[in-house]
Amino acid sequence: MPNLHVERLVSNELPAHSILGRMHDLAFACSRDGKTLNFVNRRALDLFGWTQAEIQQFIPWWELLFAPESRRAIERVLQSIDGNSDELECVELQAHTVGGTHIPIRLHSLFLTDDELLFLAD
Repeated sequence: MPNLHVERLVSNELPAHSILGRMHDLAFACSRDGKTLNFVNRRALDLFGWTQAEIQQFIPWWELLFAPESRRAIERVLQSIDGNSDELECVELQAHTVGGTHIPIRLHSLFLTDDELLFLAD
C-alpha cells in the first residue's frame, strides 16, 4: 500500500476553504488535536449527507462519520503525527453516511500546521 503523504506547513500555507470547496478530493480541516472539524468541503458533505453546521458539531467527528474499524484507524493516525512520523501508510476507511450506508474511501494526504490538520481522501 502506498504511503500517506504527510506534509508539515506553516499556518498560512494551508489552502483557503474556498479552494478546498472546489476540490474533487474529500477535504476535512480540523483542529490540531483532531477533535473538532473546522471545515468539510462540498464533496464530503454530499457523500456523508450532513450539513456543514451539523457536521461541525460532532466531537470527535470520526465517531459519527466512520465505521468502528475506521475510527480506530483515524485515532492511530492522530497519535502517529504527534510522534513526528512522516512514514504512514494510506488508510482505507469506511465512511458512514447519514442514511447508514458504508462507503469506502482512502485517506491519502495529511497536511499539518501548529493549529490545524487537513485530511484529503478519495
